[in-house]
Amino acid sequence: MAKLYFLTSAEFQLFHSLSFDKKPQMVNAPNLVSMRWPNGVWCYDANQYLISKFFNRASTHSDGGTLKQYATQLSHIIRFCFDKNRNLDQLVDSDFIEFIKLQSAPRPNGKIITTKTSVSILRRTLEFLDFVGRSRHRSDYVAIDGDIKGFKKKIELSKQVHHSHDAAPRWYWDHSEMPIESETTTRDSISAIAIDKLRTAAANGDTNFFLMKRRLAMLLVLEVTGGRRSEVAELQRSAVYKALAMTQPVLEMRNLKKGGNTYVTRRIRISHSDLRFLKDFIEMNVEPLLSIKKTSHDYVFVSERTGQPVRPNTITQEIHYLRNLAGVLGRAHPHMFRHRYVTKHLIALIESFKFANESDFRNKLLDLEFFKVQVLDFTGHKSPKSIEPYIKLAYAEHLKLKETLDALNKFKEVDAAKRAIINYSAELQARGGPRHIVDGLLELSKNFPFLPPPIVTTDE
Repeated sequence: MAKLYFLTSAEFQLFHSLSFDKKPQMVNAPNLVSMRWPNGVWCYDANQYLISKFFNRASTHSDGGTLKQYATQLSHIIRFCFDKNRNLDQLVDSDFIEFIKLQSAPRPNGKIITTKTSVSILRRTLEFLDFVGRSRHRSDYVAIDGDIKGFKKKIELSKQVHHSHDAAPRWYWDHSEMPIESETTTRDSISAIAIDKLRTAAANGDTNFFLMKRRLAMLLVLEVTGGRRSEVAELQRSAVYKALAMTQPVLEMRNLKKGGNTYVTRRIRISHSDLRFLKDFIEMNVEPLLSIKKTSHDYVFVSERTGQPVRPNTITQEIHYLRNLAGVLGRAHPHMFRHRYVTKHLIALIESFKFANESDFRNKLLDLEFFKVQVLDFTGHKSPKSIEPYIKLAYAEHLKLKETLDALNKFKEVDAAKRAIINYSAELQARGGPRHIVDGLLELSKNFPFLPPPIVTTDE
């Protein structure tokens, strides 16, 4: 099924306003998402809606960003209206009820979407149809007694979730025929055993040396930074070199949940062992490839075929490939690494400050400015509300783990060493022991003074 949206060029500009001397003022709008009807005709209402979201700071980064997600959700109602030969402002409640049932039905390819996804599509659709109605001065097009009997519901959020002292309401669209979404949000994190299996599969599963190293580097960055897949895809080589020069390394990565289309970063503590492997990947694999392809940019993860930066979906595909290769049961996708990262850091806070119980932990975490700033900084979340689903998971894990914060930090160093040993061993097997691998093992031994230095030989 053909997509109903496309992206503008990286140089595209959008009209914003007229200056006092009546000259048009333009704004940069790279990768702005535009929509058409299935017959190729420009969909005016959908594009006006997306432009309004763009000016409200919805992102367009990484192949369309948030606007692409909105366009994907709106595609369903646009196809529905096209098939029924209706304009978007001609629907009635029975039409929308039919649309609701279609969203709950299996797709033509047999895929069944979750209730959460279905509800998300329906809420976006109601908001969009309300926008369509109001653009025609029909405020009752979507209303409790309107043509489409949608309504807004208010969720009262606790004071701790917001910076203000008053409880702040949040509104969302609903309809009496919509399925009920579970109020419980779960965060499944990937296990250490699964990560080890993925890493072993990456080291042994492909004769293509560049892809092997890239997969190992991707797994490393996902695990130690807790980055979203788009943030990992945008990791800069200059940031790796900058961190390497530090006594206590901090890696700078883009934070895509803050700043809309502006470039905002967060800083993540990372071990020298992990940075050294990334440096080797860059110098031995990425930069020679870019030289051959005559390509110039600052990205770490690139396509072997073109030398251009990989897209976020490439990371998802690689994890899916490794999951199948490793025989990992259950789910394994990039965001599960982030869930693991956030949970481990919350456990560290619990161990460090010895909270009385889960309720005490939640209250202090969401109420005290010190904890809010610290947690939002290392997770890259925009709102403390986003942390709540992790709290129960972290405290449950804490009850199983009695190690101190110092022990946890030691485990982080051991984890880094374990990653380095597997990664370098894979390269030794593939390359026969070049000088930079031996140097890497020697450097690794410095992190563990209680171990004798390795005895290594090389022909180089």
